[in-house]
Amino acid sequence: GDVFGELAAIDGGGRSADVATIGTTILAALPNTRFQEALSRYPELTLRFLRRAVSIIRRADSQIMRLSALTAIQRVYMELLRLAAPNPNQDGSWLIAPIPLHREIAAWAGAADDDVVRAISQLIKANILVRHRQHLEIRDRKRLETMAMAASTDMYSNFRSGTDVD
Repeated sequence: GDVFGELAAIDGGGRSADVATIGTTILAALPNTRFQEALSRYPELTLRFLRRAVSIIRRADSQIMRLSALTAIQRVYMELLRLAAPNPNQDGSWLIAPIPLHREIAAWAGAADDDVVRAISQLIKANILVRHRQHLEIRDRKRLETMAMAASTDMYSNFRSGTDVD
């Protein structure tokens, strides 16, 4: 019941997202001109499209505001949180599997590779993150969330010196 490609159907630009399916999927394609005709002919469809476009814009605005207010290390922390899924063992930890390359995390977080290395090293030293062979385990998600959202960079200087970050 989801759609993709609607932005490109309006402006003729390239795609803004990738799509993957987990199971069997039925897919229908609609040429740009037919999509635009449908928007002209059916006001309810146009309203749904506009609501979806507004949602995309609001999410992007929110992401831009978050990213502009965060340090590179905080953006790496946020990316690690985004990538994590609850551990199936239900022990309260979260897993990132498989482990992405540092350069991938850096690109997603708008940070340098060195920032990713520094962030992961800090989290491992603080026993918040554990590196396993195939995955990363976040042992204290709440603490990582706090670190990711901390407004002051002073916290990181305290963290590096071994002072508690809570």
